[in-house]
Amino acid sequence: MPFTPRNSFIKLLPFLTLFFLACEPSEEDLVAEGIKFMKEEKYADAITYFDRAIEKNDSSFRAHNTRGVAYFELQNYPEAAEAYTKAIAIDSTDYRPFYNRGNTYLELAKYEEALADYNKALTLRPDVKDIYINRGTALYDLKYFNDAINDFDFALKIAPEDPLAIFNKGKTLLVIDSIGQAIDQFKVAVQLSPEYAEAFYWLGLAEITRNNTEEGCLSLKNALRLGYTDAELLIEKNCR
Repeated sequence: MPFTPRNSFIKLLPFLTLFFLACEPSEEDLVAEGIKFMKEEKYADAITYFDRAIEKNDSSFRAHNTRGVAYFELQNYPEAAEAYTKAIAIDSTDYRPFYNRGNTYLELAKYEEALADYNKALTLRPDVKDIYINRGTALYDLKYFNDAINDFDFALKIAPEDPLAIFNKGKTLLVIDSIGQAIDQFKVAVQLSPEYAEAFYWLGLAEITRNNTEEGCLSLKNALRLGYTDAELLIEKNCR
């Protein structure tokens, strides 16, 4: 009678189980994979990896914070805010989720909440110019124009040639009728960043407000050439 090795398959099971356990990705591996998808702008795919990392460890600060960034990029701001809030609950000493949640509240037009988060972020990292720029934007939206200018100036102390800070300062100066100073800021912004279409638009608007129609129309046409379509209406109205 031939020998039948009935137990040979059964004996393989412990080895196979150990093999699959060894191949199970760690929390860090899952977060790293999610970040790879983030760099490829595949944010929904990235979220699936962050979710898996959180299933392994719900206290993963990095997974919650980066998951918030992915939701922010998808413009799902409520989910982004919730993810940042969880990251803050895990580690309230890191400025990034406060800053990120502030940006989310800014998109949701919750300017007071954004301001509170930027204030907290600055207590943790007072040397980050982007926090000043975005807090200045929240102050601008709340119509605290002088405070907004102060924040843009703080940002410019850290990064003197930052086009966004210069442009935002120019917008705020224009609102408070400091037209000449606003024009100066817009001119610097477009010199530093010649493809800055919105800065050309506001420069054109400021020049026309000051009755410098020829210069204003030239700037508006540059804005339109660079794809800022809002310039078209002002061109039709002022540059015939």
